[in-house]
Amino acid sequence: MKIIKRNLFYFVMIFLIIVLTSCYIKDDMGKRRNKMIPGYFEGYEVIENYTDIDVDGLDYSNVCTLTVKEISREEFETSNGINTVFDCIGEKYYYILFTTKKDGEEKITYEFRNLKDAHNGAKHCPIDYCDDFDNWIKPPLTSDDVYDVAIRKEEKYINFILYWRETNE
Repeated sequence: MKIIKRNLFYFVMIFLIIVLTSCYIKDDMGKRRNKMIPGYFEGYEVIENYTDIDVDGLDYSNVCTLTVKEISREEFETSNGINTVFDCIGEKYYYILFTTKKDGEEKITYEFRNLKDAHNGAKHCPIDYCDDFDNWIKPPLTSDDVYDVAIRKEEKYINFILYWRETNE
C-alpha cells in the first residue's frame, strides 16, 4: 500500500509538472512578438514561382524602400489613415512610406489606407497589417529580421522583402 501511495504521489507530481510546463510553453508561443521597427529599409521584389536553386528568388531590377517613422497620436489622428498605422504590439503610432523603382521606369510611391490588424487580435500568429486596398505589411520579429510587404495588383500580389539599412543615402 505504501508503494502504491508513493507511486501515485510521483505520478501526480509528474503530471502537474507536465501540465504546468505545457501551459507556459503554449502561452509563450502564442504571443505575438513582431512589432513595427522604425528605420529605413531596402529590398527587392520576390520572384513568383522561381525554381532555379542557384537563384535566391529576388528580382534585383525592382528595388523597393520602406521608411518607418514613429509619430504622435495627434499626427496619426489627422492623417486620415493614409500611410499610418497603430502598432498593436508596441502600442505606438507610425508613418510609413513605401516606394518601388524598376530599372528604366519611374519611382512608384504606394499609399496605404487604414492599415489594421489583419487577424483581428488572433493570439497564435504573427501580426500582419492589411489596408483597404488589400495591401499587406508584416513587421519583423527582431531588428535583424526583414519586413514583408505585399502589394495587390489586379488578381495577384507582388511580394517584397526589405532589409534594415543605416541611412537612406
